Amino acid sequence: IAAAPPSLSVVVLPFHAIGAADEAEALAEGIGESLTTDLSRALSGGVVASRSSANAYRGRAVTTRQIGEELAVRYVLEGSVAPEGELIRVNVQLIDAAADAHLWAERFDQPRGAGALAAQDAIVARLARLVAVHVVLAEAHRTGTEAADDAERMVMRARGIALSSRMSAEGV
Repeated sequence: IAAAPPSLSVVVLPFHAIGAADEAEALAEGIGESLTTDLSRALSGGVVASRSSANAYRGRAVTTRQIGEELAVRYVLEGSVAPEGELIRVNVQLIDAAADAHLWAERFDQPRGAGALAAQDAIVARLARLVAVHVVLAEAHRTGTEAADDAERMVMRARGIALSSRMSAEGV
């Protein structure tokens, strides 16, 4: 019997690139790598599988259960990146690996603004905050402790920050 994966453990799978091959692929690669780095810092005491381990699943048809078991992670983050004109569309899904069930999903458009790297930084900052909060929230619900209330407050705060950031970027 395999040991249960650590509570705060996640892998960021390579993001799927949609659109113009070179640009979309570069953005998808950059977002995935930076997100792995930022989640490693955001999930204090947690485990984030390495980029090289995650890249082993690029193009492979495997279930999230299998990924969770092989990498000993509880959560799998997958997504896609689609640059289109002045926007970059990002879709992400956070999945409970053992249950093979979606815990959270988000789709948003990020203006390119000052360029692709600035847009990538904005995307990664937003995703790292939200994913970390949702992983903590999922763990709090899993354990059924009072931490669930604290996690709910963190989610609401993160959503407020994301909304504020979006409104600032749009000049509202």
